[in-house]
Amino acid sequence: MKDEIQYILDAPKSLSIAPNWAREEGNEYLNIVSPLDVDGITLEGWRFRAKAHIPSPDMDVTFQIEALFPQMKSKFLPIVRFNWLPRSPHSNHGRGPSEWRYSSMAGSHIHPYYLNWQDGLPLKDNLPIALPVSEILPNFQSALVFVEDAFRIYGVGKLPVPPWEAKKLL
Repeated sequence: MKDEIQYILDAPKSLSIAPNWAREEGNEYLNIVSPLDVDGITLEGWRFRAKAHIPSPDMDVTFQIEALFPQMKSKFLPIVRFNWLPRSPHSNHGRGPSEWRYSSMAGSHIHPYYLNWQDGLPLKDNLPIALPVSEILPNFQSALVFVEDAFRIYGVGKLPVPPWEAKKLL
């Protein structure tokens, strides 16, 4: 399974559909979800997901590749994730590369497959180990370009901007 996951991550991919943002019922998040294609063939059980916090314009968007593993509770698990300008810092809680084990990452960061999976199995469901992204990504379009390149998914750069709604202060 490990080789299959790495093969798919390394392969040039594309979005199977032109997705639109949809609100998650009962909370303040929007999602875009699309199956993934490799060589024009839709991968069964693989998808791209982006999640944006509605009241946080121009920040706090999560992008990830997910896969369905029937032997693991039949749910989609994240394979790799990128957090663009998150509202809260990330900590590896003593895991991962020594220079980032106890550091707080306040900016954009990536949870790579090679640090969060071993022998084709996830360390945890939520990809606990991250690395900071040193590249400055000042706007949503720059984050899309980064994700398209890092995840090797053609078409991500053309995704629409989330319909954010800033909270009104009284």
